[in-house]
Amino acid sequence: MRTFVAVPVDEAVRHGIARWQARLAAPGVDIKWVEPHNLHITLAFLGELERAAVARVEDAVVQACAGHRLFTLGFNGFGVFPDWRAPRVLWIGAGQGAEELIALAQSICGALRAAGFALDDRPYRPHLTVGRWRTPRGADSVRAAVEQAESGLPPCRLDRVDVMASRLTPRGPVYTVIRHVTLGEAGAPGDNGGD
Repeated sequence: MRTFVAVPVDEAVRHGIARWQARLAAPGVDIKWVEPHNLHITLAFLGELERAAVARVEDAVVQACAGHRLFTLGFNGFGVFPDWRAPRVLWIGAGQGAEELIALAQSICGALRAAGFALDDRPYRPHLTVGRWRTPRGADSVRAAVEQAESGLPPCRLDRVDVMASRLTPRGPVYTVIRHVTLGEAGAPGDNGGD
């Protein structure tokens, strides 16, 4: 199964993204929007794995999450991968809590590598994917709308990591949670309290 590790976002963030998607979905904008119920922040992508290997992923994620506490993640403005000349992915960047999210991703990737999994070596850039361009059509209008804009999304409490399976269908990906891994309890050392 296609396997990845992610943190979920809450309903308030999903609603905020849906409002942005509706605002940006002008005629001529050739973006496939991420369905709000599919929104998540990827920490590690592992690709196709056998079920036995997925169990090793679960063990590695449990081990990595043991040293992390729940935290609050804020959101900044928009960006694209790779650049506005040939945009492929529209995303919203992490704000408050980005350091904690990066540390969590590094711990998980380290544990997965130690368990024998090969991962992308690029530095982790925390972001929430909003949509993917099919073609660059409409990129100029999207850029004009978002380039200097803050997302306005509310902060989100991150208290768990999910090991996920992705099944590709003609209507888009279908995600299934294989395992929830809870982070530390509120008030534990390292909790930034959401203030």
